[in-house]
Amino acid sequence: MLQKENKIKENETVVCLITGNGLKDVESAMKVAGAPVLIEPKIEEVKKLKLK
Repeated sequence: MLQKENKIKENETVVCLITGNGLKDVESAMKVAGAPVLIEPKIEEVKKLKLK
């Protein structure tokens, strides 16, 4: 479509950057990362966590 609109020439290279990280698919993310840890939104609570 962009070639037809003369926005991209036939000999040009096009690069697409995909910035998604998979977190929109919560089920798949949980398979990799495991269940979430629920804490109060305080830095002290984060510091108490023993992360792997």
